[in-house]
Amino acid sequence: METRADPNRRKHQVQASERTLAILRAVLDHPGNTVKQLRPHIAGDRPSDQSLRDHLELLVAGGWVRRTFLNQIVVGPTLVAGAKAISDFQMLLARLRQASVDGMTTQELAAETGLTPRAVSAAMTIGIEFDCITPVGDDRFRLNADGLLLPPCTVSEEDLVTVLKDFSSVSGHDAALVRLSQADGLILSHLQPAPDGTSLLVDIGADAAHATASGQAALSWVDDAQRHRYLQTHGMRAFTKRTPTTIEALAPQLIREPGRIYTAEGQYCAEGACLAVLVRNGPRTDDRIVLTTSVRLDQLERARDRLKSDLRDAAVALSNLIDGPLPPVST
Repeated sequence: METRADPNRRKHQVQASERTLAILRAVLDHPGNTVKQLRPHIAGDRPSDQSLRDHLELLVAGGWVRRTFLNQIVVGPTLVAGAKAISDFQMLLARLRQASVDGMTTQELAAETGLTPRAVSAAMTIGIEFDCITPVGDDRFRLNADGLLLPPCTVSEEDLVTVLKDFSSVSGHDAALVRLSQADGLILSHLQPAPDGTSLLVDIGADAAHATASGQAALSWVDDAQRHRYLQTHGMRAFTKRTPTTIEALAPQLIREPGRIYTAEGQYCAEGACLAVLVRNGPRTDDRIVLTTSVRLDQLERARDRLKSDLRDAAVALSNLIDGPLPPVST
């Protein structure tokens, strides 16, 4: 299976992830189902039909599963050889979630789980294959947050609003959370106006993902095929003369870089700019939660540096609230 280490080689519409592993587990436990029959057997929140088909395409290509002439999904040769390692890795993954940011070694995992070092090593190979963990030298393994299904967000609305209010009070600007949905586009929530009661964010809509910093932050962390499908669904119409209206024009702005602050100047709103930072990311589209703010163009130059600093501080506070037990991952 191809991995993110060589992104130019990826030929499929999804990246391997903990979700792919959950689908594989369902095939192992319930072989012979069609795609529609398989979906209820997938642990955790279930993928859409399109996402499930994309993941299965990845698994078929790797020999993990195969389709029969009746379009049933059955165990493939790669899965037959790796079934025990998959079960072992899912147990080890639960232990790694509790570990410190430094991760754990093969010997440490073996001592805590009762598995042999050889079994741990085989399981870790599965984890790397499915992009859930990263080897970090000295036989140590660390969670790869980008490949994990994130825990449910249980933070209270009051806590979220408090962070946004604090940001607005300190920065003097509005704030909002934006979630990217494959089906519904950009969904604005928890809008906190600026102290003077104004906001340029109120008009962010589903068709504006390519024209806002919020959309750029979220779309930069999906692969090319998902991005193409999203933009085809939600359109590429121009909002101002500065709005990119082709995928080719948008692509240079979608730079995948942890902690990057995205700025869309005059692309969605002619008189204003939108700044945003990705707060939460995972292999589910709806895992992408972005913190965003706006500023008038005539104020942008003098406010940019301070806004970026305030935005980062608020993003850290939100991330700590939202992700809870998931340990941070060094980049």
